[in-house]
Amino acid sequence: MMKNTLKTNAKNNLKIIVTGIMIAGVSGCASNARINPSMMERASGMHWEGKAIAYEVSISQPEPGVFSGGEQQPMTPLNQANLSVGTRRALQDLNSYLENNLPQGASLAHAGNSDLQLSVELTAYDKKGPAYLDHQFTESLAKGLLTLGLAPSDYEVIADFKVNYRLQDAEGVVWHENDYRVQESVDHQKGDFDFDDQWLYARQMMEKHINITLGDFFTDARGLPAKPGH
Repeated sequence: MMKNTLKTNAKNNLKIIVTGIMIAGVSGCASNARINPSMMERASGMHWEGKAIAYEVSISQPEPGVFSGGEQQPMTPLNQANLSVGTRRALQDLNSYLENNLPQGASLAHAGNSDLQLSVELTAYDKKGPAYLDHQFTESLAKGLLTLGLAPSDYEVIADFKVNYRLQDAEGVVWHENDYRVQESVDHQKGDFDFDDQWLYARQMMEKHINITLGDFFTDARGLPAKPGH
């Protein structure tokens, strides 16, 4: 009788140990997204020297709603647009991203007092913004049940937008124009004790793709003559 009791206790202890190992393995530390927003080398060339560049930003995104996104809104100046909280947070440093990518030798100017005008038109395809965190509810729920709620929650950091850049001179002549379609997702986990700004990773994703696309845009335009047609 004593031997059977010992065997039963041993089996129960083994189950507890195995279950503990499974929980520890699944819950572990949260694995945060790794997003590298490194800038490209800034465009350069004699035709940029001394040029004063102003810029304006417009955006179109689905109308924000509590339960679902509405219809795609028309392209509207950013400071006048009806934006979700997530969009505002993701774009709160957009001006810095744009200004940091101006060509070497060029300077920032105000609209109406510049040699060149850069128009930036963002089209977001989700009400949460051009870059956002998307909660992977099913995966998180399954892990939570398995680990008694100890596992970190699963997310994806998503960039899903189109950006159009158009550069024109003071006379309205377009120097260069291009569209860029951006689609990327990166896995992200958030633990109960992870107090990072939840929009930090969306901003990093936004910075990364503004650096890539605007850097490419200005680099592609560096061979332009002093004035179109000359």
